[in-house]
Amino acid sequence: QGADLQGADLQGAYLQGAKFDENTRIDTGETWGEYLKEVAPVLQTIIALDSTDIPLLLRPRYQQFLAYKEAGLIPNFAS
Repeated sequence: QGADLQGADLQGAYLQGAKFDENTRIDTGETWGEYLKEVAPVLQTIIALDSTDIPLLLRPRYQQFLAYKEAGLIPNFAS
């Protein structure tokens, strides 16, 4: 059973060494499994295309992605 982090403020949280299983519900409401399958690959693609101009709508998700990536929680997705 994963932790329920929905609504948690993870900005500035130290996530190094965190362990999320597929059922962990993250602060934006989806499960970790859903995030890795549907959200992270899209963000990684957007960042690869143009990381200098992230649209305003995606900036919170971009910051969330960077925090997870810096903590080693995001795998490298094949292009």
